[in-house]
Amino acid sequence: MGEEMKKSSRRSVYLGVSFLLMSIAVYAVKTIVFGEESIPDTMRYLFNAFGFLFISVLMTTLVLNHLLVLRDKYEKKEKTNIIRSTFFSEIGTPFLRIVAKADPDQDMFCEIFSSDKPWDQAYAEFTALLSRKTPLDISCIDLQSLAIYLRSKREFLLRLLENPTFLEQSDFTDILRALFHLSDELDNRPSLCSLPVTDMAHLTGDITRVYDLTKKTWILHMDYLHDNHPYLFSLAFRMNPFNPDADPIVK
Repeated sequence: MGEEMKKSSRRSVYLGVSFLLMSIAVYAVKTIVFGEESIPDTMRYLFNAFGFLFISVLMTTLVLNHLLVLRDKYEKKEKTNIIRSTFFSEIGTPFLRIVAKADPDQDMFCEIFSSDKPWDQAYAEFTALLSRKTPLDISCIDLQSLAIYLRSKREFLLRLLENPTFLEQSDFTDILRALFHLSDELDNRPSLCSLPVTDMAHLTGDITRVYDLTKKTWILHMDYLHDNHPYLFSLAFRMNPFNPDADPIVK
């Protein structure tokens, strides 16, 4: 994508320089060959119009190209955020709700969003807590149920992999990779009961990786919904995955 943008920029520069040179050439012919004073008014008008034509085309081309690029970026952003909303509805938010029970900071996260503080303040406090490295206690999680749940969402995740717009977002690429790895880890164990301490520590690392990545992307997505789609934000806020008593009913 970056290389394509560089090529497009170079083409725009070459086009701009070419049109300017052609415009200069027309005015030079008018001045040097015909003379500024001796040229008839009709010829002067034609040369001026023809010389300015290249500048007019150049400006129109650059402006239209800029507007088209802006529209393309906007459409891609909207498509990506639609897919993000679907991701969190299907798997992201339920996964956070499952794992949040093992997070010692769950009460703090819950308190941030359960109070009446402004969103900007809640966003800042939540983001600040993301830097805390509090280890998860995955003994609170039913690993067998988690494995079954992730397995049931594998087809959905595979469909996401087929979407090039979605994969352009590096944060979601990392989440999908981590989710597939966690699902494989859980599925490849004959039993998820009475695992040794060493294996529990390994699974803790795998679950924490997905949890941390998803938390960071979730708060960014919530901020986007708050600024652009308040009605979607309202439901997502009421169904906050860090609140064990989340309720969609407006009270």
